Amino acid sequence: MRLLGDWVFGPTGIETKQLPCNDYDQTAGAMRTTAAGVNHAQPGDPAKPAAAIVHIAGVADPPLRIQLGRDSYAAIANKLAFVAGERKMWHDLSVSTDHDEITPV
Repeated sequence: MRLLGDWVFGPTGIETKQLPCNDYDQTAGAMRTTAAGVNHAQPGDPAKPAAAIVHIAGVADPPLRIQLGRDSYAAIANKLAFVAGERKMWHDLSVSTDHDEITPV
């Protein structure tokens, strides 16, 4: 039986091998360690996003983008807040690049 979260490691997931070279310990090595640490501890239930995608496929007006999981939802909310703040901060410079004859809408 395949356990939830086996997508990270196992027959269909990431296969890792011990490398004799430690040059990548800070990059790829760190990612291997992180992946091993979260295997079987992912917050998401793989069956739930699958059901959500099937549901979305059947609605009349599906979303262009969907965040599945609290972590994804929070990450997108934070990104949108950052972009909104940056957009507001640079508004004057952004709109100053139009032709002078253009009337703002």
